[in-house]
Amino acid sequence: MKVFLLVLSAICTLVTPVLAARTVYLKEGGTISAKSVWRTKGKVHVLVNRDTLTEFPTAEIDMKRTFARKHRAARNQTPLSGVSRRAETAPVGAVMNQKDVSAKAGMQFPTLPKLTEKNPESLVPKSEEGTIRKHKKEMAERVGE
Repeated sequence: MKVFLLVLSAICTLVTPVLAARTVYLKEGGTISAKSVWRTKGKVHVLVNRDTLTEFPTAEIDMKRTFARKHRAARNQTPLSGVSRRAETAPVGAVMNQKDVSAKAGMQFPTLPKLTEKNPESLVPKSEEGTIRKHKKEMAERVGE
């Protein structure tokens, strides 16, 4: 078992740099395996190893093969309004009630509680003052003495 784990860890350490490498395809048919590849204005920068950084004009690089588009997973898209397509293609004479449309809505946002008083000073109880105001009054009285 120890031998198996040792062989497996050796294979993983040897294969990891190969899998992490990017391939740059040249228009003349050659390939370059690099650690990193990126584009800037009219140039392609290729980091071959940690010491060697080369620049190529875009005319020398096969851009479609080097920077292939990533495939995205297809997702089922549901209409956000919650109205089915059959309801959109209803005949002209048909009338839908607004209640029916809101009842069919699949996703509804939660409602926030309404604040009756929007002024922050009105939310403070009038019976006693805050500590900062008390301190300011005390300081004003001391200066006035």
